Amino acid sequence: MEISHKIYLVDDDAFFLQLLQMQLNDVVNNAKITSFTSGESLIEALKNEKPDLIVLDYFLDKENPYAMDGSQTLDKIKSINAEQKVIMLSGQDNFKVVDHLFEQGVLDYVIKDEFAFNTLKEKIKKMI
Repeated sequence: MEISHKIYLVDDDAFFLQLLQMQLNDVVNNAKITSFTSGESLIEALKNEKPDLIVLDYFLDKENPYAMDGSQTLDKIKSINAEQKVIMLSGQDNFKVVDHLFEQGVLDYVIKDEFAFNTLKEKIKKMI
């Protein structure tokens, strides 16, 4: 089976990442979905591959309080590839933060709530 899309998922919650990957595998055919638990590990991977889409969590410091957050990671992503498609995923509901993320170049923003998986699946289907 030929891989048609590469999607990177970034969240510091490994259990949430597993659930999200299972949900997306049901929706996105022929996709290679790769998960990362830190912005730093994502940035390292971007040196070798260019995904079609990155789903990036805003809070990435559960395990390491000094880890880059989603905004810092987004800046690094955009410095590597200004055209990279990124959807931010977070429980963050501060509109100033959300506005800033759009100014940084996210294509969309999904709030982590009971509808997050379905919302994200629909947005990803439309983007790829």
